[in-house]
Amino acid sequence: LVVLNLQTLDNKLNEFYEQVARQTVTWWKDAKKRITVSPPEAIVQHDLWLYLLGAYADRAKVKQEVDIGNGRADLTLTPDPSRTQDCSAIFELKVTRDYHTPKPGTKIPTKISLAENVAWAISGVQQTAAYRDHEKLDGAFLCVYDFCAGNLADLEKSVQDASVQLQVIGR
Repeated sequence: LVVLNLQTLDNKLNEFYEQVARQTVTWWKDAKKRITVSPPEAIVQHDLWLYLLGAYADRAKVKQEVDIGNGRADLTLTPDPSRTQDCSAIFELKVTRDYHTPKPGTKIPTKISLAENVAWAISGVQQTAAYRDHEKLDGAFLCVYDFCAGNLADLEKSVQDASVQLQVIGR
């Protein structure tokens, strides 16, 4: 039997990215114009929840929108009490994108700058660490799903640099 540890969970996140996130068309309202569905984070959260539930329902509780302290954690995974070697984790999700999805009745999307996206993504680091610490969970994953055009190395580096300081696994 494979032990459910942080590396196993990280591998499952990579699998989700390759098998679902990179393949889905349901997250886009207009992919050519880089406009996501609204709210994109909720759609990603739901799909990741189903993926983790399918993978681990027989050995852990996978919950959405769990009240923790002064906030709501996107996803938590807590192993069944009989699985003493398995670990627990929090998954906080952030979505970065080039444009805000236009509200009904409007057609012009509002541009989101790289600086705004970086600040938004990094805001999740402390939030994720606080949820982990409050609930005494084994691991904390900040998962940033980037809908921006191009490869934003600055965004990834900023998230990684901020995550290391608080022992959050930035993805």
